Amino acid sequence: MLTPPEWFSHAIAHQPSNRSFNVGDKRLSCLCWGDSHLPALIFLHGGYANAYWFSHIAPQLSARYFVIALNFSGHGTSDWRDAYHTEDFLSELSALYETFSLHDAVLIGFSFGARVAYWFSLQRPSAVKQLVFLDPPNVHEPISKAFIRQITQAKPIHYYARDKEILKRFRLIPKQPVTNAYIVDHIAQHAIKSTPQGYTWQTDPNLFFKLANTAPVIDSPAQTLPPCVLIYGEHSTICTDAVRHGLSIHHPEIPYIEISDAYHAIMIDAPQVLIEHLKSVLI
Repeated sequence: MLTPPEWFSHAIAHQPSNRSFNVGDKRLSCLCWGDSHLPALIFLHGGYANAYWFSHIAPQLSARYFVIALNFSGHGTSDWRDAYHTEDFLSELSALYETFSLHDAVLIGFSFGARVAYWFSLQRPSAVKQLVFLDPPNVHEPISKAFIRQITQAKPIHYYARDKEILKRFRLIPKQPVTNAYIVDHIAQHAIKSTPQGYTWQTDPNLFFKLANTAPVIDSPAQTLPPCVLIYGEHSTICTDAVRHGLSIHHPEIPYIEISDAYHAIMIDAPQVLIEHLKSVLI
């Protein structure tokens, strides 16, 4: 196995604190780095991912910000739901604000998390100091029909006798080349859980099967967004030319930053480049 570079080992040595809070009858979790008296910055992960996808990025920003990475319901160590709605994820983000008594925060949303960040910004614009999209899909519309066709049947929960057995099955979605295997290995180790039946994934395998594929209903949505930036991978199959064009029609003021030789998972493909871009654009 390739030895991780020093910067990565130093970053993940900054262990986050684990916090939890309730949203109705569900228990949600999050990871925190830095001083809670600093301005807040919240990372929102993608579908089937979790807060640990940012565990090598967040420490690099914790000198300036109180950094929080949320686990949406159905992800990480947060509770699962019998059914998921976009409104649920918006309520979970609102509850996070209440838990930490936040008045505003920088939101950094990756993939599915970018969609939640977008709708939250329309719902509560004064609560968002800045919005950063990381390789987003089409944030204006429900999930693509092509993706929904892949998840029209419920999936069983699989259990494995050994952690090494399940870790070998970890894959990035959508499929892409893996250039920094040490980051993928780190993320995979924090994507599983031990149960009496054996090892299994933390994420609800039927998350999207149980998701109501609709846009949320928001009373009097904001007509303009907070200050925004979009950062995407050159070879992304999610944040495509069409997605960026659609966003520019609705919000022509948003600047774009392309990360060369990166695919969808830009925090894996080019973590140091992403960190430098974030440091340069964050308010």
